[in-house]
Amino acid sequence: ELAEIKEVYPPRDFSSLSELQDWLLKNDVSERPLSTYASGWYRKALEIQEDALEDGYIISADYDGPDEEGNYVIFCTTVINGDIWYWDPETDEPYQDAALGKVK
Repeated sequence: ELAEIKEVYPPRDFSSLSELQDWLLKNDVSERPLSTYASGWYRKALEIQEDALEDGYIISADYDGPDEEGNYVIFCTTVINGDIWYWDPETDEPYQDAALGKVK
């Protein structure tokens, strides 16, 4: 039991984009029907965050909005080799955010 805990604690960043992509392929949250409301969309991001933590990885859930039309943008983020990567929890297509440069 202790050996199992040591595999996932302390949680860590993904070591590469391919490691993140492989993990996302195994996670089924993005395979579910699209959310109708921002609350359901954000719930998916939180579920991905929780699943990652259970597997020993650090993923954050975040949102932006509402804009002037009342729309939200929901996304997950993680750090790979000091760079921020983000994706829509309903599509699992990660993009690098180079605007901030290295954060770690």
